[in-house]
Amino acid sequence: VAFIPSELGQDKKKDKPKALIKENSKSVKSESLEKETEFVSQIEEESPITESLDGIEPKPKQVEKIDISLENWKSIFDQLELDPGTRQLASHSCFVSVDDSVIYLSMPEEKLNLFSGKHRKQLQDSLTKFYGIQCNLFLEVGEFSKNSPNELKEEEKRKELKDAQREIEQDPNVQSLVEAFGAKVIESSIEPRSEK
Repeated sequence: VAFIPSELGQDKKKDKPKALIKENSKSVKSESLEKETEFVSQIEEESPITESLDGIEPKPKQVEKIDISLENWKSIFDQLELDPGTRQLASHSCFVSVDDSVIYLSMPEEKLNLFSGKHRKQLQDSLTKFYGIQCNLFLEVGEFSKNSPNELKEEEKRKELKDAQREIEQDPNVQSLVEAFGAKVIESSIEPRSEK
């Protein structure tokens, strides 16, 4: 076994002169650069870039602040995409407050007990989609509120029913039947017309 110092080992190797190596590397670089330039210009000639904005969908609106209040909660709720079960349960919720991206809602205890994680997630995801920013829900126990979407809807139905009853009572044909035959209007049989 013989030990040869690295300095002696280098003498035995026949190295190319450094000037020749630099010259070869420059020529290789320039050849690859020419090929890349040719390739890019060929692509540009064959298929010029002409993109139209017609096929591109606009990004969802970005809202900096969640615009929600007690007054507009029902109109926002009506626009949310929810399955019927979630919509029915969530319709008993009432807006409390908003803090950055956290929306606070209250709900009667018996409804809140039924409002499982699946329903909560669907309502939260629907609000996130509506506003275009990540929303978080905080639900708390509260009393039945006249400002919940369900109560506001019921109030609208009662108003429509009263209007229908008043129209029946004021109708001249109905009044003549009541006078001629002693007829009586059964209030429970009156229903407002459903306009489709």
